[in-house]
Amino acid sequence: MVQKNNKNFLYSLSQKIKSIDFNEIFEGSKDLKIEDLKNINYKRLFFDLKRSKYTKPTLGIFSASLFFIFVLIPNFESIISTRRKLNQYRTESQNLSLMLSNLKNEKQRFVEIESMMKEVNSSFLRNEQIVFITKLLNEAAKKSNIKINYFSPILNADSSKLCKQSTIQK
Repeated sequence: MVQKNNKNFLYSLSQKIKSIDFNEIFEGSKDLKIEDLKNINYKRLFFDLKRSKYTKPTLGIFSASLFFIFVLIPNFESIISTRRKLNQYRTESQNLSLMLSNLKNEKQRFVEIESMMKEVNSSFLRNEQIVFITKLLNEAAKKSNIKINYFSPILNADSSKLCKQSTIQK
């Protein structure tokens, strides 16, 4: 019964729309002058608009569309984004145990690599660890009151090239 009434209503509405002469409306808009707008009785126009049977449905549809545009659409978007986050949290919570085991494995590998790197780094001399043989010998000579004239390599155990006198003995 409701469908039959809806079909009749839609049919009558389509007949009314077909009966509107748009050419006549277009011609009337061409003839419109500013003086005609000045002479309009606005009180009568608003009264006629108030009393019209189409005013309330038109305002209702207009206000419902504004309400939908400015209030409901942003709420739908926030609901959709919340749902996306919820789905993302669900998948991440399901994968959490796998990620934790991966993290433990990576930590273990990191500790192993770190210990190997400590061994490798300890084998290199740093600037503060470099020992200058000449400086070391010079300091030892000062402490024991010995004067070093020059350095020459000792190829054979030749005692003639070794130091024989200290500065104290001189």
